[in-house]
Amino acid sequence: MSKLRFVAVLLALVAASGPLPLQAQASIDSLLDSAIAGAHRSAANKARDVHRRPRETLLFLGIKPGMTVVEMWPDSGWFAEVLAPALRDGGRYVAAQYPQEHATTNAGRRAARQAFDAKLKASPGVYDKVVVSDLAAPDRLAMVPPGTADMVLSFRSVHVWALPNKTSNTDATDELVKQVMHEDTLVGAYVADEQGELGRRWPRGR
Repeated sequence: MSKLRFVAVLLALVAASGPLPLQAQASIDSLLDSAIAGAHRSAANKARDVHRRPRETLLFLGIKPGMTVVEMWPDSGWFAEVLAPALRDGGRYVAAQYPQEHATTNAGRRAARQAFDAKLKASPGVYDKVVVSDLAAPDRLAMVPPGTADMVLSFRSVHVWALPNKTSNTDATDELVKQVMHEDTLVGAYVADEQGELGRRWPRGR
């Protein structure tokens, strides 16, 4: 287990860029504020907002109403609690999850997937439009049809890929990233530790 406690790990593929009209920006702010304050979120998860800063993070990444946003390995769904309701009307949230049954799905990943599925089932009014796909190397890499995602995000998982001594499946995750992230459109991956210091950048060597 790394000694660093990551506030957020961000990996973004952004298909559109440029300043937003003030009206659109206000709409994004309102959607995020409503999702973050939602009753579907537990008190424990809301308590992490001061550290993970979901509103500031997603605005920084350029999330817009109507986007199709894919989250790689959302685990038990901390950011899904914000992304799913914010994108529910007009956009689409896709959770590229650990498969229920796969060679790479260990007990911890299986438990996270089960917790995520239970979360969706418990609040259909929030999560009824969530699309769940499997993501695992080397054979389950088609998160969404090519060209249909506006943004691909990964939170609190890129550090596993970037620290080869901390994982036993580095080769597999390297191959996964190569196949699902086209380097010509990769914006960047940044790791922030608990002091907010800039960590590593993905892909390695760039």
